[in-house]
Amino acid sequence: MSVCVEYRPAVSRSRAKLWRGAALTLVLGLGLFLRVYKLDQPVLWCDEAESCINAMTILEHGVPVDSYLGLPIYENTLTDPWPESKEYEFRDSSYSKKSGMAIYHGWLPLYAIAGSFKLAGIKPDTDTSNLTPLHDEQGVRLRTVAARVPAALAGMLMLVVLFMAGNEMCGPAAGWTALVCASVAVPMVNIARQARYYSLTAALSAVCCLAAWRMYSRGRYRDFVVAGIAFVLMFHTHILTFAIASAALLTLLPAIIHKHEKPWKKLFLFGGIVAAFTLPWLIWTGFLGAAQSVPKAIYTMKFPDDLIAWPRRYWQISTLLITGMLWLIFLHLRPRLFSQRIRKPFTDHNVAFYFLSSWIIFGFLMFMLLIPAASLFFQRLYLGDVGPGIIFGAMLFVGFGRVVGGRTAVTLACIGFIAFAYLNTKAGYWWQRNKVGQVRLAYLVNDMRSWHMQPGTRVYATPNDHLTLAFYTGIPIQSIAPVRKSFLDSYPHDIVLIDCTVHVLPLEDESIRSAAMRFHTPLAETDVSSYTDLINRVAAGRKVAGKVKSVDPTRKDLPPFAESVIKWQLEASPIWTRQYDFEYINPSMFRGFNYDDYEKWWQIFFYRFVGPLDRIGPNLNFADRMKHGDARMLSTLWTVYTSPGPLPDALEKAEAR
Repeated sequence: MSVCVEYRPAVSRSRAKLWRGAALTLVLGLGLFLRVYKLDQPVLWCDEAESCINAMTILEHGVPVDSYLGLPIYENTLTDPWPESKEYEFRDSSYSKKSGMAIYHGWLPLYAIAGSFKLAGIKPDTDTSNLTPLHDEQGVRLRTVAARVPAALAGMLMLVVLFMAGNEMCGPAAGWTALVCASVAVPMVNIARQARYYSLTAALSAVCCLAAWRMYSRGRYRDFVVAGIAFVLMFHTHILTFAIASAALLTLLPAIIHKHEKPWKKLFLFGGIVAAFTLPWLIWTGFLGAAQSVPKAIYTMKFPDDLIAWPRRYWQISTLLITGMLWLIFLHLRPRLFSQRIRKPFTDHNVAFYFLSSWIIFGFLMFMLLIPAASLFFQRLYLGDVGPGIIFGAMLFVGFGRVVGGRTAVTLACIGFIAFAYLNTKAGYWWQRNKVGQVRLAYLVNDMRSWHMQPGTRVYATPNDHLTLAFYTGIPIQSIAPVRKSFLDSYPHDIVLIDCTVHVLPLEDESIRSAAMRFHTPLAETDVSSYTDLINRVAAGRKVAGKVKSVDPTRKDLPPFAESVIKWQLEASPIWTRQYDFEYINPSMFRGFNYDDYEKWWQIFFYRFVGPLDRIGPNLNFADRMKHGDARMLSTLWTVYTSPGPLPDALEKAEAR
């Protein structure tokens, strides 16, 4: 009998362990599937291409430097004059003047992308005279997937760490809740599908959170060593999040010192590891001096409006976090108002809640007060907070689940947290986005294969689309923003400018069907898409007609209703542009400027600190050169300007000199 009694629990424990392992494998498998499914869709957007080009310079030079394909790399708003250059009026503050190395973004994500490229057999493009796209459709797909694989792997690392951290801070229920929610939540999946620092930053924020907690809860020497390594990796991924993690760690410092033996030796070991692998880099790259020239958002922000803009915009998340923190404070101040059953799920984990709350508050304040102006996009605020934030949310839902459901706490918490995440997500998964953009890019690249550009032709693009085009084509394509007007006017060879801004309100097929019905014009369904594209291109051509010598003629007759539709497009475009509310997207960069034209966004963003009103519209550096050129409308997104030779008066001035 005694044998049977002892044997059955062992079998039960074994089966329970097997079921947990199977469930963990299933959830992680689902998370992996969502992160790698159609990883080539959509095509890289400009910031992803920026990271990829930085990675290419690593393959070429060993470190991320400020030039690729023989051209300086421009990726940020312009602030630093470059009087020594005849071609460029500004240098990019993302790179150190002293060393020419990248300083604006952490290196670890860039090396991860470079390593992925190396394993995939992708090499940097080095032919600075090439004017024909080098990479076919398969090559474009391979480059896209290889660039995003490190982010997907970092996303999986985050899931594992969230599971471990939730388990250690609050028990298995919180670990499972954090894991299940993060595995399928749209924002978490999407950042793990972008070739940027986002995914690794979020993952390492969770790693640093767990490492700091173990310094407090376990306090072994190896815990301090692991934490030191984690914080070093965080530093070389995202310095601001490193600062946030360091500030949050300070809140645990008194408890660490009081709780463990020889705390100062352990803390000295931790600090020594961090200092040894961060300070030399700061000195070597010239970061300390160069970072001072990057304008901070705080100098152009409006208080208190901008400080509460994020909580207002993402009010659901703010409500959850603030309500949760107030609930914890209330339980602490008035414990006798509630029974032990209600208090216990929260008060048993007071230190963890305190630590996570401190991290979230520090993350919010330090982002708003320390972030560079060019990076004050509110959707990026969560990067430093999302790991601890998910653990905090999971613990809250588990706590309330235990109050309400007892044994079903895990189920209730998972369902509640997932429902909360989905109800507050307006966007879909990343592969569902911008499919039209993917088709348009392929169309542009294929069209470029038929271009017959003469040797010496300079190819430019609107920023930062030049990064995407250069990465995918292998052609030296430069941003038009930093180039001197005098250089463009006097350049003796052809100039091609690929304009990637939308000039008029783009119409969809349904609008064309409705217009055809109103004007009683029969329109075959097979012709709808072609007429939609045609009308959009003609409308865009009308918009730019006054800026160039000629616009390519339409090769197909317009339907009778087209003129009315085009007139409406041109009249509606300013209203449509203002609906973007650029000031709300980044108040530090866009406040106070009038947006009646979509293309003004890049002109104001990149010239924000160098007198934008004197450089936009008719004062653009390429405006005079393009008055003597031609425009070809490939779509509402792509306009190709071609200007042969120098301007006549500029040539005369050059000959006179």
